[in-house]
Amino acid sequence: MNEIKKIIDDIGILAFESSIKIASLAVISNLGEIIYQTDNWELSSYTNILLDVLKGTDKFIFNNLEFLVVKTDSKGVISTNNKGMGHIIIANFDGGMLVSFAMPQADTQQVLEFLIKNTGNLNGKI
Repeated sequence: MNEIKKIIDDIGILAFESSIKIASLAVISNLGEIIYQTDNWELSSYTNILLDVLKGTDKFIFNNLEFLVVKTDSKGVISTNNKGMGHIIIANFDGGMLVSFAMPQADTQQVLEFLIKNTGNLNGKI
């Protein structure tokens, strides 16, 4: 757990330094177990929804907001709130997913690429 927390802390610092507009991060296992989440995010009621997104759901409700999946492939998912309330972006890794809440002004493709690039340290840790 401490190792994963350090990895997520490092990703958060790097995102800030790189002006990647990520507000929250979480690591969730392929079975839906929350391994780690930043203090400003509570995902315990949403893990099944996130797993469904990985299985192909094209829209979902999260914190009373509707998100539409706009891109999905084997590396991750980009979903966005069409009222400008932000984005939920997921990057897959060996053993789970790295989930982020990106701010409304974020470049979603840039966030996904950043997350994919930085999931390597999480592979096999769950």
